[in-house]
Amino acid sequence: MDGFSDRQRITVDSAQATRAGRMARLLEGASIEITPRQIADGVPAAADRDPVGEVFVPFLPGADFDQTLDACRDLSLRGFTPVPHLPARAVPDHETLARFLDGLAAHDVTRLLLIAGDAPGPAGPFADTLGLLDPPSFADAGLTGLCVAGHPEGHPHADEAALMAALQRKQAHARMRGLPLTIVTQFSFDAAPVIAWCARLREAGIDAPVRIGIPAPVGMGTLIRFAMRCGVGASARLLGRRPDALQLLKRFDPLPLIAAFAGSDDANPPTNLAGVHLYCFGGAAQALSWRAQALDDLRATAQRETAHAEDAAP
Repeated sequence: MDGFSDRQRITVDSAQATRAGRMARLLEGASIEITPRQIADGVPAAADRDPVGEVFVPFLPGADFDQTLDACRDLSLRGFTPVPHLPARAVPDHETLARFLDGLAAHDVTRLLLIAGDAPGPAGPFADTLGLLDPPSFADAGLTGLCVAGHPEGHPHADEAALMAALQRKQAHARMRGLPLTIVTQFSFDAAPVIAWCARLREAGIDAPVRIGIPAPVGMGTLIRFAMRCGVGASARLLGRRPDALQLLKRFDPLPLIAAFAGSDDANPPTNLAGVHLYCFGGAAQALSWRAQALDDLRATAQRETAHAEDAAP
């Protein structure tokens, strides 16, 4: 069960729908990122109605692969679809990679997010994500798709030309192996640079669908600290300069950001935007509850707007 089609697009045709309807579609197939510790503490079982499509499991500093396997098992038992991070530089040897992939297959995990990892150097033979695709164990892992990271606001250790070239190579490698590729972005507070970056992807021949990373509702202080740590400082500084943000320090509201993405195709050609990826920063249950309520509200608004438009039609 995936619950989300990566081939879903927001296209020019969807401009016929209301803004609220487009926002709801972005949230319907949302994925979410939850740490192994949060999962071990207990994530609510997947909702019968509008379950979140996939749960991404980050590989944090000091973690080990057994923790990731345990988290994937727990998520599967609760009715979620786990997508674990696989950091190339944290893999000490081919045997560890093979055991990890076998463990994932035992829990019916069929998609991974490949990342280089934060370590300054590799612990074993894999210096980057492309190296992970070559071992026979990877070809035999039963995977149906791959995810890779995207950085619309740049990366602290690589310029955009290098990042674009790497995405081109990853797309080519994935296609050669018959694995659909999805790009999952770092979180942002501002839609404009992400939409512009998606246009640059198209110009570079990268047509993989993009899931837009956005923060779930969270305290503003926590959010800005994570932003500075994760290399989205420009977006964080923009947020801090806005007078309305200064008055709303208690909690970040994702809906205006989702509205900006949902409206992007009103004035632009079709893009790679395919859905949202929620970063919850420790508040998984709250993020899932917020998404469910937001979907109810957006669908009700879309129905009212559609009815109003029909009544006003000649």
